[in-house]
Amino acid sequence: MGSLNEEKSRFISRQFISFGLGESVYGLDILMTESIERISKITRVPKASEHVLGVINVRGDIIPVISLRSRIGIGEEQYSEDSRIIITSYDGFRVGLLVDRVINVFTASDIDIQSGGEVFKSGINEHVLGIVNQESAHVLILDLARVLDLGGLS
Repeated sequence: MGSLNEEKSRFISRQFISFGLGESVYGLDILMTESIERISKITRVPKASEHVLGVINVRGDIIPVISLRSRIGIGEEQYSEDSRIIITSYDGFRVGLLVDRVINVFTASDIDIQSGGEVFKSGINEHVLGIVNQESAHVLILDLARVLDLGGLS
């Protein structure tokens, strides 16, 4: 019988970037992350969705910025020195996600990720794919497609 490490090695490991929103820690697949930017001038866009703060210029590209707090329904907070914009890419669409703070990059194998459906049986949190237990916190892995609400994916 193989050891636990040998057993885990049969599963795919992925890297995630973890970040804070309020007291909670969230994660996003690093393959969907292009860069992490400091808060810069955000230009408001008339008649944009309530979650869209506006657009920023990132090395010559205009990128829409979404308040992740607003999008997942945990209320707004003032920017701080620790606030960052995570530039993401999904299905050819680039968007910035405003977060309270970036924490670190970590690796987790598929076996370490508990399905969000198992935890949130009532579908209470449709933005969470799964949960990883990291040293001092539970990291809620976000479903970027649902956060961005692209193509009516459910």
